[in-house]
Amino acid sequence: MRLRDLIDESVVKVGLESLDKEECFEEMIDLLVRAERLADRAGALEAIRQREAQGTTGIGQGVAIPHGKHASISSLTAALGVSADGIEFDSIDGDPAHAEEAVVVPVGVVAAELDLQARQPVAADPVAQQDRVGVVGLVAVRLLLGGRRS
Repeated sequence: MRLRDLIDESVVKVGLESLDKEECFEEMIDLLVRAERLADRAGALEAIRQREAQGTTGIGQGVAIPHGKHASISSLTAALGVSADGIEFDSIDGDPAHAEEAVVVPVGVVAAELDLQARQPVAADPVAQQDRVGVVGLVAVRLLLGGRRS
């Protein structure tokens, strides 16, 4: 599964309004609910909160990937948000996150099945590079169209 297979403009929000990571979780999950990619809002939020309690999903360089697994989730789905001001995620490098990618996963899907988080630098991984180019392209289109808010 590639990131570009999960992201389209219905689940991209440029101009997140969230001031902290808890609000960000809710804003990102609400994107998925409105796009009808997710039915159990409460279950998805619970999954993301439980995972975040184990350790930060702020991976550094302005990126956070809040994610979680829950029995009510029927298929892998993701949303992408961009925050101009950044959101404090207790990232490993101490910087706020400007790009947030919420991922919710059905129980039983193992990390090896997902090709969402590069385990090597993007420049050295052509597939990861293509995925990020596609996502950046979607964000750029949204910005050019006036940053339409979902």
